[in-house]
Amino acid sequence: MKKIITGFFLLFVVTIGFSQKTLKEEYGIVIKDYTSFSNFVCACYYGSVNYDVPSDYLDDNIMVRLGLKKNHPDKRKIVGKVLNEYHNYIICGEDNSHRHRDNEPLIKRAIGRGEFGLIDHLMIFEDDYGYNLNNYEIVDGKKETILDYIEKILNNPKILEGFDEDLFRVLHNDFIEYEAKRGSELD
Repeated sequence: MKKIITGFFLLFVVTIGFSQKTLKEEYGIVIKDYTSFSNFVCACYYGSVNYDVPSDYLDDNIMVRLGLKKNHPDKRKIVGKVLNEYHNYIICGEDNSHRHRDNEPLIKRAIGRGEFGLIDHLMIFEDDYGYNLNNYEIVDGKKETILDYIEKILNNPKILEGFDEDLFRVLHNDFIEYEAKRGSELD
């Protein structure tokens, strides 16, 4: 009986492991010009803050850029895959205000601008987007997650003075609640 249960468990684990298809595998989507796509997404994000529901504007524009319909039934899943698979390529650097560094991944740039709507949306609809809060970039030779980034801002009074500290602490607590990790905690 133990062998049967172990066999089913292994089959379940292997099946789950292979169920994560890429954009290319699931939808035939391949982004070839990372720079152009990154500039487009960042420009859409900057423009989205003028809309009632910024994330819808960003999602719709990403879908159109990918050649898909705005009302695609898997819109959030596709956008989530884009943000996960291309997080190291969607680097925003054209904004002149409220930045921690000159060039930052989209989510960090939004947080660095004190705009939490995008990340809140991704967290609230985590089942739809599947956004990985533990995406990281290498900064000063170390993995830096979004949680690390938030903590750097919170721990630097000079940077923090330009922000609402209470809101940053709430965001930090949300990340902890959602079990986000620091780069040093990743394999």
